[in-house]
Amino acid sequence: LGGSIEDYLYPRIVDEPIKPVVAIPTTCGTGSEVTRYAIVTIGFRKLIIAGWSLVPRIAILDPETLRFLPADQVAYTGVDALTHGLEAYFNRNASILSDIYAIEAIRVVLRNLEDACKGLMEAKAMLLYGSMNGGFAINMTGTTMIHGGGYYLTAKYGLPHGLANALILLPILKLNMEAQSDRAIKLASILGLPAFDFKNASSSILEAIASIMDRIGIPVGLEAAGIPIEDIGRIAEEALTYRRNLENNPRSLGLDELVDVFRSVYRSRGV
Repeated sequence: LGGSIEDYLYPRIVDEPIKPVVAIPTTCGTGSEVTRYAIVTIGFRKLIIAGWSLVPRIAILDPETLRFLPADQVAYTGVDALTHGLEAYFNRNASILSDIYAIEAIRVVLRNLEDACKGLMEAKAMLLYGSMNGGFAINMTGTTMIHGGGYYLTAKYGLPHGLANALILLPILKLNMEAQSDRAIKLASILGLPAFDFKNASSSILEAIASIMDRIGIPVGLEAAGIPIEDIGRIAEEALTYRRNLENNPRSLGLDELVDVFRSVYRSRGV
């Protein structure tokens, strides 16, 4: 195609043909082996390149590539796959088709992530499958403010992408479930969690995710990740610049709400 990489950044859609790509993932979270997205970091900004021509022609999911992946990287990338499923499901662009892939990603990751972190190869294989489903789902919906809020944490402070998502996952998920309460009840029921009403369903989903994050060693709070509390205002301002994620988010979020989110996760999981 030629030119600078910056010539292809979103909102431009890359529809020109490119050389065929065969993708073999070596982590179990991004789903990039099936997605229409590429991410580049310029300064302290994580920027997107998007277009259907970017989708690899072939994806090879081989759990042997994960055999020696450190447990913390299994945990972080596995939570990234989980957030893809959750963000595709609680999303303004969600559809019957995207729900199929999103729910499968959520179900598979929750069921297998802990065993995968312990090194069980069958569970790692299932995480690859779950990650792929998450990739299919966000192809249709895009991601929301869990990703939008996490991008700057990675670009500025060097946090692994999945960890950045994990640190802010629960309070944003809670807000988005409030905006789509019927879908929260449906998801809890599908996952076999208590789902008598919205309060019961949302609590059971949040508790299930918090529990698995505790068991796989996800750090608790921005402070534990080395982020100064005085940076929270700037972090929230940077999150607001990810307009694409804001537009997809079921709950409208402004600066005050995002400051509250980041403050809530400074020394806790935020719920």
